[in-house]
Amino acid sequence: MVEVELLLHLIIIINEQNMKFTLLALILSCWSVQSSELITFNPSTSIEMVNFSGYKITDFYITPDNRILTFDQDNSKFNDERFDVVVKTDIPKTKAFMYQVTLVKNISTCKPMSGSSAQKIENFMTLQLDGNAFTAPLNSVDVDSFQYSDNDNFLWDKRVLIMSSDTIDKRGLNCSGEVTLVIGLSL
Repeated sequence: MVEVELLLHLIIIINEQNMKFTLLALILSCWSVQSSELITFNPSTSIEMVNFSGYKITDFYITPDNRILTFDQDNSKFNDERFDVVVKTDIPKTKAFMYQVTLVKNISTCKPMSGSSAQKIENFMTLQLDGNAFTAPLNSVDVDSFQYSDNDNFLWDKRVLIMSSDTIDKRGLNCSGEVTLVIGLSL
């Protein structure tokens, strides 16, 4: 009697330095006749990421790219601000693609100005992309489709990013912040 057991494990590794996908397949075959034999076979395949889908994001920006927030004295917080997140591609409008927006960094800090007795305040700004809450680090929102096509019939999209402030009950502070987003096509 011959017994055959075949196990197949696939592992996908993304190497960001040379932008290649590596697909590893591990196949273990166990054969037994009169005695047991173990055969191990480790093939490896490399796929260049550039040629994987053939399409790419050609432009990505947030508008306005720099804004001075207005502080509402009556409510003791910064007014909500709206930004547009614009993603342009070389994907023909006849194709359907999804993409992902990842929040890498959301830093907000208020430091006391000289002569002020106020305490330092951190992480008081929150973000929403099309109504979906963002929290850093590496929180993602999946966008299921591009909404528009340009004159060349390539897909592009515009989403709304809302920045909101918690209540800040201190005075004499100098505030600043930084937001970093990363965009990627979903295959």
